Amino acid sequence: MGLKVVRYRNHGFMNGSLEEESFNRYDDLRFLFSFYELNNGKVHYLMIDEYWKGDMSVDINFGIGTTYFKIKNGNILQYKFGMDFWDWFNSPTYYDNIVEQGEVTEEEKKCIMDFYHKHLHNKREETQETVTL
Repeated sequence: MGLKVVRYRNHGFMNGSLEEESFNRYDDLRFLFSFYELNNGKVHYLMIDEYWKGDMSVDINFGIGTTYFKIKNGNILQYKFGMDFWDWFNSPTYYDNIVEQGEVTEEEKKCIMDFYHKHLHNKREETQETVTL
């Protein structure tokens, strides 16, 4: 059986800012986040960076990453559905404290991107509660 999304939460537009060197090329940068649990038990995030000029999105970057980190003191830091986004985002996953980190395979990335384009792209800025499929 192939990979599939079994649960997701779209947090939508969460923040935005521009680096100084981007001021001349873009008017706005929007960060959008969503989380996906796959039928293999892994939970990954999708972060979208949308660069805007006027009222048009002119560039977009997709980043998929793990939400699983084990740190030196033995604690596990992982996104749990229902938790506050900012609690997860601001959790202390400093790279010098990480002793183990989850991985995202190419198959998992494809599964998430396919799901996103089919179900969430047109609603990407909306905040939604957790959806179990």
